[in-house]
Amino acid sequence: DLTPIWFRELSLVGAYGRQIERLDDREVNTYALVHEMLTQGKLKTDGLLTHTFPLAEYRQAFTMAMHKAAHGAMKVAFDFR
Repeated sequence: DLTPIWFRELSLVGAYGRQIERLDDREVNTYALVHEMLTQGKLKTDGLLTHTFPLAEYRQAFTMAMHKAAHGAMKVAFDFR
């Protein structure tokens, strides 16, 4: 349901699949472009990854990922460090 996004007049930016884009007189695939923008600090990612779990807590991680709204989660990931 995208109603909250429309109601709050938010902009969604994303990519589905890989494409070749033209940027500064060069052709670059979208994955390489995003990687470049991330490493240069051109994309804001603060708050995107909201919860991390060690692999031993996989059950809690999956429960949170399946019920994101109830936990206020945006993206749930494993921390392998």
